[in-house]
Amino acid sequence: MNTVPLMPTCQNCGSHVTARFRRVFGDNNGDIHGCRECMKTTEISNEDGLHTNCNC
Repeated sequence: MNTVPLMPTCQNCGSHVTARFRRVFGDNNGDIHGCRECMKTTEISNEDGLHTNCNC
C-alpha cells in the first residue's frame, strides 16, 4: 500500500509548511519549531525557530 507523505507542520503553531521550508529551516530531524505564521521572518532566518530548549 502506497502512503502519501503528510505535509510538514510547525511544531509551535501547527501551520502547514512546505517540504522546502522544512529542508531549509528544520532541525536535523526535519522538525519545524517556528514558521512564518508564528514568527517574524528575521527570527526564522536567525535560526530562532530552532529552539534547542523547546518543549514542543
